[in-house]
Amino acid sequence: MGHHGKNNKKRKASPEYKIVTNDEQEFTVTENTVKQMNVLKDLFVDITADSNEARIQNVSSDMFKIIVDFCRLHNDDDPYVVREVGPHTLHHRDYVFLKDYESHFNELLVATDYLDFPRMMDAILMYIREHFVIGHTQESLCHNLGLTPRPPESKTQNAIDHKLAKVTAGIKNI
Repeated sequence: MGHHGKNNKKRKASPEYKIVTNDEQEFTVTENTVKQMNVLKDLFVDITADSNEARIQNVSSDMFKIIVDFCRLHNDDDPYVVREVGPHTLHHRDYVFLKDYESHFNELLVATDYLDFPRMMDAILMYIREHFVIGHTQESLCHNLGLTPRPPESKTQNAIDHKLAKVTAGIKNI
């Protein structure tokens, strides 16, 4: 006879996009993922692109996989809004996710900057602040970050120490 049930409509599939990293690895990502990275959002969503494919020259597949996994962690969240006034605290789920990638923070910060992905960049910086900076002396900070502190021997070294202290203070204010 006829249809059984009222909700027989198919849900419209979210567009998918192919991203090729600098080491020629291909990723297929959803529109939710693309919308979290402003560079890709601008390319695919805000501007009608000629295709659903993009090459990202400054991001490796290893870093892009981590970034995509972080995006999936936040797929159901409201759009991220960068707040200028701090201090903020790191969400527990971000801490749980990021603790496995501490050794990749430098590369991830470069990649998230390139992709203009403030949610992940802010989370990494808050992680560094909360787990490497707050409550640590300059010596322990150098130890935690793998830097070798040198005793001040000259005006140049004092200037370097002063700059490190300024950077440390700046990170505390994130």
